[in-house]
Amino acid sequence: ILNSVSAWSPIDSLGMLIASIIIMIAFALICAFLVLALVEMYIVVSASVLMMGFAGSQWTKDYALKTIQYAVSVGAKIFILQLIAGLGLTFIQEWATGFNVEDNVSLVGMIGCSVVLLALTKIVPDMLQGVINGSSIGSGAALTSALRAVAAATAGAAAGAAGASMATKGAGA
Repeated sequence: ILNSVSAWSPIDSLGMLIASIIIMIAFALICAFLVLALVEMYIVVSASVLMMGFAGSQWTKDYALKTIQYAVSVGAKIFILQLIAGLGLTFIQEWATGFNVEDNVSLVGMIGCSVVLLALTKIVPDMLQGVINGSSIGSGAALTSALRAVAAATAGAAAGAAGASMATKGAGA
C-alpha cells in the first residue's frame, strides 16, 4: 500500500496512508495479544511449580488440579492465537500481492479483513480458554465491545474511502 503513495495525488495518498495505519494498528494489537498470552504462560508455568506442592494432601489436591487445567487452557489459547494470526497473515499477504491501486474495494477489503482478524484474535482464544476452564464467558461483554470496535473501524474506513473517492472524482472533473 505504501508503495502506491505519491505526492502527485495527495488525496489518494492520504487515504492509503490512513488505511495502512489502520492495518498496522490492527496487526500491532494482534501481536500484543500474543505477547500477553506468552507472558501469561510464563507466569502460570512458574506458579505451577509452587502449586504442585498442594497435590500431596487430599484436602488441597484440587488446587494442583486446577493449576494444571489452567496451564492447559493457556496452552490452547496460545495455540489458537498462533493459528489465527498465521492464517490471517497468509490471507493478507495473498491479498496484498493482488492489490490494485486503482481499486478502493481491495483497500477497504484489506482493512475489513484486518479488523475482523483482530476481533477473532481477541474473542476466540478467550472463549476456548473459558471452555477448558469451565467458566462462562460472561454476559457477552467481550463480544459486544469487539463488535463495537469493528463497527467503528468499518464506519471510519467507509467514510474515508467515500471521501477519497469523492475527492478523486472532484479532482478529475
